[in-house]
Amino acid sequence: DPHSRTKADTQDVLRRYFGGIGRRVYISGDLNVYYPEERVFAPDVIAVLDVETHPRMSWVVSRERRGLDFVLEIHHGGERAKDFVRNVERYARLRIPEYFVFDRRWGRLHGFRLASRDARVYEPISSRMGRLESHVLGMELTLEGDKIRFLVGDASVPEADDLLARLGAALN
Repeated sequence: DPHSRTKADTQDVLRRYFGGIGRRVYISGDLNVYYPEERVFAPDVIAVLDVETHPRMSWVVSRERRGLDFVLEIHHGGERAKDFVRNVERYARLRIPEYFVFDRRWGRLHGFRLASRDARVYEPISSRMGRLESHVLGMELTLEGDKIRFLVGDASVPEADDLLARLGAALN
């Protein structure tokens, strides 16, 4: 399932990267998120900076005392308005600083950012040479075929499969 694989790979890459640099960033996905007076939602990938990374059954803003910092949705079919209209409006209203959508069908990556802490409407993130900068994560996102790649400077953060291939080549 390409949708599930993309979510799992993205979460794994981000967990390993932030764990490797010693930064406490909670990464999850398909986790029920509860904002006060809002309907529950479960984004494909979430990140919350500088919090404990222990396992959770849900993210409850009133209990955690903070909302999400980053959301990524993988659109693979179904109603486009959910990811490209309603989520854009909702996540901005909830003051989630950054929202990205990977449109698997058309092979495009879209990014949205709040211009300030008080903003309630997203601005599109402009692509530079096929890359979208995430201020929240401190890295850039790009597409390589049907995969989302995260870059720090010009270096791509490797996926588990990349690391295993390197290990195999080193052993031969």
